[in-house]
Amino acid sequence: MSDSEKKNSGINWIASGELQKDFGDTLFSEGVRIADWPDYRFSTADDRVFGFSGDGESIGKRLSARDILVNKYDRARLKETAGMIIQTVNGVPDDPMIFRDRESLVEMWFELHKSYGVSPSEDELAGFDVEPDGDDKEQI
Repeated sequence: MSDSEKKNSGINWIASGELQKDFGDTLFSEGVRIADWPDYRFSTADDRVFGFSGDGESIGKRLSARDILVNKYDRARLKETAGMIIQTVNGVPDDPMIFRDRESLVEMWFELHKSYGVSPSEDELAGFDVEPDGDDKEQI
């Protein structure tokens, strides 16, 4: 394999010649294949759909259920993944937004609701064990 092929293969080559898979590859490239299978979703007035998938382990199981190879390197990455949010526009999913930190993930999810003027569902509020404060209720 030439140097340019190595560079474009999605595999990091270590100086000793050992292979090390890029942990982000499968989740980032194949996450869109489970965009239609989120834990929560909401639609906007301009026909966007946002999907929230929490917990890297459940994301890994969904990828496996769709016959997407999830190897040991991907599982290591998924263990450190808090979740992801995927926006779909006109039926085409964007690249997933992948989060390692649960607090940032949930904060982004509720910020998206607020920015599009969509109230979180009762299930979401219960699932995240949050209650919007007075300011959020007025803006949503």
